[in-house]
Amino acid sequence: MMQFGDPTKFGFDLTWAGAPNGTAADATRGQLRLWIDSHSVWGGPGGLEWTWVDLVEHMARFWTCLVVEEMDPIGLGDPAEELRRRADARWASTSEAERDEEEEALFAYLEAHDLAAGLGGVFPAAVFVTRQGVTARVASRGYVARLPFADAERALVEVGNAIVDRLATLDDERARSVAVAWRSRENVSASSAAATAAGLTEAEVVELFAGVAPELAHASLAQVRVPNELLAVARMTVGALPSREVAALLNEISKQSHVWTQPIDDLAAEIAADLSRFDDARPWAQGYEVAEGVRLRLGMSDETRIDPGAMLAEWNIPVRDIEISSRLIDALCVWGPKLGPAIQVNRKGLHGRMNGRRATLAHEIAHLLMDRQAGLPVAEVLGGRVPRELERRAKAFAAELLIPRSVAYERILAASDLREEIAALSGHYGASREIVAWQARNGATSPLPPDVRAFLRDLVSTRSNF
Repeated sequence: MMQFGDPTKFGFDLTWAGAPNGTAADATRGQLRLWIDSHSVWGGPGGLEWTWVDLVEHMARFWTCLVVEEMDPIGLGDPAEELRRRADARWASTSEAERDEEEEALFAYLEAHDLAAGLGGVFPAAVFVTRQGVTARVASRGYVARLPFADAERALVEVGNAIVDRLATLDDERARSVAVAWRSRENVSASSAAATAAGLTEAEVVELFAGVAPELAHASLAQVRVPNELLAVARMTVGALPSREVAALLNEISKQSHVWTQPIDDLAAEIAADLSRFDDARPWAQGYEVAEGVRLRLGMSDETRIDPGAMLAEWNIPVRDIEISSRLIDALCVWGPKLGPAIQVNRKGLHGRMNGRRATLAHEIAHLLMDRQAGLPVAEVLGGRVPRELERRAKAFAAELLIPRSVAYERILAASDLREEIAALSGHYGASREIVAWQARNGATSPLPPDVRAFLRDLVSTRSNF
């Protein structure tokens, strides 16, 4: 039996059934087990028996998607295994033509990232391998593993190499074709690799980067694989802004200088220890815990009003206001190895001013502290195409940093006049009334009285979730 990868995270066991002769299918028949988080999701004790040439054909065909594609084509941002359900809900209110176009694109995305999709004739559980920055997310049957992307890629390469090596002595056309496809999987056109990474067409890549970063339009797959600030911002703004506005943004970002980040780097290193203790917690729970840890480490009590702008200034991170046409984009922040960190707040955004601006800056602080070494290593666009779980975590962090849940709940529960108390909390902490309402609800240690809950629900924009 051969082993590839790490079965406690993501790996394979493979045992061949016979001698390497006959057709490509005959030679690669064997028992394979695929492991996620110590759980065997393909095959029982003996493994799943199949002709594994199918697997390497599938990986070779979709290799570029597997190694550089970070976002679904319609920008939902959900985990791959949840995309179809979320898309069906979205399509209930769209035109038939729009649904057809999006459905085709989504099906192609799911096919590319599901290792089971290439196994014609047998139907094991779907196994979705997706990339988030320098992290891989592997999911199947309710099991999820997160590991360095390099480790996940190594496991795929090793099992692919083992299958191709099995075919080396065969006089079989399929065997020769598979070997060529697998060994040339990195040989894609430069513009094609960048297009896949950014979710653009090849023509759009050339046009978008010609003036600001022409090397991106001519980068190899190996170069595109390395996180890049401009490519990330382009990916996150696809469909949200006209191409000329994206180009103007990229031009401005390219002029940002790299700044010294030791103060926030030190805090982020401490925060990493907090995150490791809550690795299996829901994203919002992680955000709450980290925000509590930041307040504690900075010596700020629950009664202290936080000034996110002052925190960023103390960390030497510049903040400037810009105007972007889409009100849905509140801010963008870059922090890669060449540019930034720097934050640009959209004055036309829904949350670009007053308390909304404070929440926006707190949200970017969350990403700077939690995501630079993993899911978002170079940039984030608030309101753009970003994984939902990372945005949920940052949103929870921002709310808890501005006003602790325990304070909101206790003050609201004891209030004789809810309207006055919410106004007082909003004024003191510099948080919107909606954030105050959500924090009171999320901090409840026992059910809120029905009249209080109803009052708070009227203050939020998504009442059905309250």
